[in-house]
Amino acid sequence: MWLFSSLSRKLAELHHHHPPAMPKYDDDKAESAHLLSSEEQTAFGGNTVEFRLEKDPEATASTRAGSWFSSLYTRPIRARTAPTRAARSILYRISIILLPSFLADRFNGKQDKAPAKLRPTAFLDGMRGLAAWFVFNTHLSSVISKTTGSAWGHDPSTYHFLQLPIVRLIYGGHSSVCMFFVISGFALSIGPVHKMNKNPLDHASAFRSLCSSTFRRPARLFIPAVVSTIIVFILIRFDHFNRVHALIVDESILQGWPWHDAYPDRMDSFWAQLHDLWQKDIKMTQIFNNYVGDAFRNPYNGVLWTISLEFRASLMLFLTHAALFYIHRPVRIILIAGLIVLSILAKSFEMPLFFAGYLIAECWQAPAPASPALPISGSAPAGGRRYNALAQIVYWILFVSGAFLASISLYEPWKTPAFAWLQKYTPFGYLWSYFWISLGSVLLVLCAGKIPLVTAFFSSAPIRYLGKISFSLYLVHIWLVRGLGALIFYRVWQATGQDNDVVVFMGFLIAYTLLLTLVISAADLFWRMVENPTVDFAKWIEGIDGLLRSIMASAKSPNGFYPGSISNVNGYDSTAVQYVPVVIVGAGESGIAMGCRLKEKLGFDQFRIYDRQAGIGGTWWINRYPGVACDVPAVFYSFSFAPNPKWSSFHPPGAELVKYMNDVCSKFKITDKIQCNTDVEGCTWLEDEKIWEVRLRHMMPGTGDLSVKDRNTRIEKDGEQSVFIKRETIRAKVVISCVGGLVEPNAAPKNIPGWESFKGEVFHSARWKYDVDLKDKNVVVVGTGCSAAQFVPRLAKDYGAKSVTQVMRTPPWVVPRVIPPGGEEWWSANAPTLFSNAPGLLKALRTIIFCVAETDFFRLFGGDEKHARSRAHLEEKLLRSMRKKVPEKYHEILTPNYGVGCKRRIFDANWLEGLQDERIELTTQPLTQVNEHSVTIGPGQTYPSASSEAGPAAREVQADVIVLANGFETTRWLHPLAVTGRNGVDLVEQMEQRGGPQLYQGTAMDAFPNFFAIFGPNTAVSHASDARKTRSSTNRTHQTGHSSVILASENMVEYSLKFIEPLLNGDASTVEVKREAEEAYTKDIQKSLKKMVWASGGCQSWYITNDWNGTVYPYSQIWFTLRCMFPIWSHWKIAYTLKGQVKRQFAQILKVIAAAVAIIGYRNMRESGDGLEYFKDLAVRYLLIARMKWKSRMR
Repeated sequence: MWLFSSLSRKLAELHHHHPPAMPKYDDDKAESAHLLSSEEQTAFGGNTVEFRLEKDPEATASTRAGSWFSSLYTRPIRARTAPTRAARSILYRISIILLPSFLADRFNGKQDKAPAKLRPTAFLDGMRGLAAWFVFNTHLSSVISKTTGSAWGHDPSTYHFLQLPIVRLIYGGHSSVCMFFVISGFALSIGPVHKMNKNPLDHASAFRSLCSSTFRRPARLFIPAVVSTIIVFILIRFDHFNRVHALIVDESILQGWPWHDAYPDRMDSFWAQLHDLWQKDIKMTQIFNNYVGDAFRNPYNGVLWTISLEFRASLMLFLTHAALFYIHRPVRIILIAGLIVLSILAKSFEMPLFFAGYLIAECWQAPAPASPALPISGSAPAGGRRYNALAQIVYWILFVSGAFLASISLYEPWKTPAFAWLQKYTPFGYLWSYFWISLGSVLLVLCAGKIPLVTAFFSSAPIRYLGKISFSLYLVHIWLVRGLGALIFYRVWQATGQDNDVVVFMGFLIAYTLLLTLVISAADLFWRMVENPTVDFAKWIEGIDGLLRSIMASAKSPNGFYPGSISNVNGYDSTAVQYVPVVIVGAGESGIAMGCRLKEKLGFDQFRIYDRQAGIGGTWWINRYPGVACDVPAVFYSFSFAPNPKWSSFHPPGAELVKYMNDVCSKFKITDKIQCNTDVEGCTWLEDEKIWEVRLRHMMPGTGDLSVKDRNTRIEKDGEQSVFIKRETIRAKVVISCVGGLVEPNAAPKNIPGWESFKGEVFHSARWKYDVDLKDKNVVVVGTGCSAAQFVPRLAKDYGAKSVTQVMRTPPWVVPRVIPPGGEEWWSANAPTLFSNAPGLLKALRTIIFCVAETDFFRLFGGDEKHARSRAHLEEKLLRSMRKKVPEKYHEILTPNYGVGCKRRIFDANWLEGLQDERIELTTQPLTQVNEHSVTIGPGQTYPSASSEAGPAAREVQADVIVLANGFETTRWLHPLAVTGRNGVDLVEQMEQRGGPQLYQGTAMDAFPNFFAIFGPNTAVSHASDARKTRSSTNRTHQTGHSSVILASENMVEYSLKFIEPLLNGDASTVEVKREAEEAYTKDIQKSLKKMVWASGGCQSWYITNDWNGTVYPYSQIWFTLRCMFPIWSHWKIAYTLKGQVKRQFAQILKVIAAAVAIIGYRNMRESGDGLEYFKDLAVRYLLIARMKWKSRMR
């Protein structure tokens, strides 16, 4: 007792100090009534559920009347010291639990409260209570007699008073079930109908009510049903039914059906019996089975077949509510009537009844007529009295007719004179007499609320009490009747005898009264201990869901300061700042991909993309030199989520690529999210607020396209306002760097004197000046990279340059550019049409190109002897090709002395052929002096080495224009973007302290939470092809090349989104990689790079600085894709919010359930032997469906 009292006191303390966020309902809804169960009352109430925490603990301490466990801690517990008092308390509590609720309420003082006002539909409670009582009578009659199923006049033995029409209703189980369904349809529809008629525009309240009903319905129906089967399971394990049957020695006393055979046999194994119970209960939940035979029969409780039909019909009814919400009432009534007819045509049993209840609710909720003028006298108009009297007569006729029809027997009704005539007119071949029984039940429900006398009877307290416990009575009565009632009747009749009808009837009354009392007491106990806690549990779960929704709606940062959308914070304060949840730096390929995927995959559009340049496209926007084009096939150099079947050529020009990226932005509607002419100067992590502070500099239009040197020159000349309009500081939850490592073009070599004295034009190829006329000009080009290979041949051919002198330090490996099938002209003319009409072909070609590129990696870039032989074989082919295309004087200087792949290859279209033009000269003499109108090259040469032969003497070359194609600054990653993380740590400085450029998976660094980089260090796939890059391009993988940089970009975007999503959903406040994971990853990368061609190929590549390669990725794109698809979550530190923690717990529970289901399913398949056949059939179906889809697409 001490333990019990202490526990009760502790529960009371916890309840008062920590009130749960439970749903709050109106007090007058009688939630305990089975008729208007939780979802039905929610539908009826109108103001349904309100999720909030009560401020007054006493407010939450009061619980619903009849909740047996709530009284244990809401009633004051007195301290008891004497054992007798403790014993009395225990007996008192046990008696309170065992007594029916209407008696227990007298002892608890709950009946002292003023009775709540009855609802207009309170009579429905009584109707369902009586229906449950009728079902009890039905199953009892089958135990004591075999003739009760037949109607009056069926044969000479069926002329008993109880078999007369209408009287038969008191044991008419099937008509009672029909009434259950009609009443459920009525009760579940009356609230939504009220909302539809009252305010059709209040869809939020209506659908909130509908969602609440749908959510709680399965728990409300199935949990008590399963508990009832568990009770029967326990009785079977104790062999209760067989023992009771063994006590009935004289079977002639009970002349009913063999009830004891209705339950499963007791199995030898407990676990086998439990497994059998599991299978039967699961069968009950398979609601979409056809109602044929024993589809829903559960031998552990024979009445549960109606539960499956009730749940299925409820779902269909809720769906109908949602579909008809905005439909006007007259049209809605016509549609419901049509649904009833269609359901009858489909030979459905339950749906016509539910829809009929819906239709009655529509009639019940009919708008009241306009108020008549006030009568002069106090009496009602004579016409009104006559109308009411006539209406009452009609309702009485319909009510009696309904009672007559509902009493039709299901057992050979054609043998009963009155019913045989009706049986001929059963429409559409409806199942037996269900049509007329259903029609009678509908009439009974329709008229019961219109006849005052009937309404008063059904609304009386005793009848409503039966309605309150009706569901529990329905669930428990059958096994009590068969397991206890049979014995009671046997003992009573054995004692009284059966000499005449009077003695039999007296014995019947004694046994019936005793059994009914026990059944009602058991039903009341089941209602309090199972049904009510089930309703409470469903409400509790829904309350948690409401709390989660409120957390989701807020989606704030840990300090509750920042919202989940772009907004101005403290807009009226001196600390006003704009908040942008996601800031993307760079509007090149990666920035565009990130924006599109944020919107398409996550459905998130509260982001901004800032780019310093004046337009979208990154490298393709800024690189406009003559002949700029993509050296990767265009079908591969495009986003997988936005393929372009209409490329003008196999290698499209840069302008077309810019147009493609603009089209992608327009397609995904992110153009308005991009802000050009805005430089992101830097960002700093604010630890206290768990937010990034981002510093912006808004620029004069077009100045972002200038190099840093040109901008600084303008600032020195005209002041800072000539470049930067204003500075701005914003806050961001997530910062995504899509800037490239090749930010700025290299300046003119400082070790070469005379640049200041040069009178002509000097510019970099990445900042081409089209206002400079090259016709009849002497042009000197410094560099032989990919850019130079594209524009040098065109300077003489298309721009009329007088001479072009190209200064080369070392020769590159030149690979012939891939020629499309059929040639460039055929491809340009036919490919767009072909790809537009056969979309699968574009994807197939993209896959083939990817596979070829990957083969190139596995064949060339390894550092062992096998890869060296492959490279040597390729080198011979490339040298033969080169020697066929260029004059012999260039053969030696164009023969590299290092392995192919050690530096980035040039995919050549016409550079080598262009060297045959006499106006173009290629030299390896170094540039040593810049003069006013010329440059000096030599003495000596940079290649081949001077040791082979004496170098040429110095000479002067006329120069009117000098074009620098000498690459980009690569000394600092992200430069000039300054990123400062936790504790004031600079990102670049932290990289240098650890040996060189590095990021985990090229994406993240510890101490920099919520910061992600697209194409960080060591993400440049060793075979990535691209054009020349700038800061805005977001990529710098042009240097190594054989695959598509956009492919790698998409992989990085998808990888980053996996960690960004919980931040945007409010599941996490910070995401940060662990230091040990970052260091281990970097160590593995550097170790693998030392085994590749860049370390053993014999070249001095700028990829490597101080024995540190921070540029290329040492593995294949296949492996990189897999790493991005399946991140290692244990390498990350994620600070989950309350919402995130709850979701993780639910996810874990679901995983456990899924694992258990999989194990049980596998075990069942092994036992049945049908598993393999099932999967074979599944595979065949899938292949057939895929084939049909393919054929339809090809059409």
